[in-house]
Amino acid sequence: MIARKPTILIFTVRPDEMLLREICAGIEEEGVLYEVIAQPSGDAATLAAAASGVSVLGSGVALVGCSIALHIKGMTDRSPLLGFERATPGQARDVGANSARVIKKLPFKLGEH
Repeated sequence: MIARKPTILIFTVRPDEMLLREICAGIEEEGVLYEVIAQPSGDAATLAAAASGVSVLGSGVALVGCSIALHIKGMTDRSPLLGFERATPGQARDVGANSARVIKKLPFKLGEH
């Protein structure tokens, strides 16, 4: 059995590269590690839920084109905790930061950019 590192997983499908950089920057600002894993297909909400399920930290983000979703392991609802259909760079950074803040049990950043 291969042990996974304690990282936030970011599943992507044809990601907008600028948004991906912003998600990663938001996570880095919170001092948490992440891993980007390309997926062949899927929608942001479903992929974020899948990412949270395999993340040791239980936090998963998905970026499909310009659509972003954040999901936390153990949520009973399949809807994402946060999601944006056409995310702005500021929203992407907030999703990244909040994916880390939820595991650190800190208040969310919303609309600070």
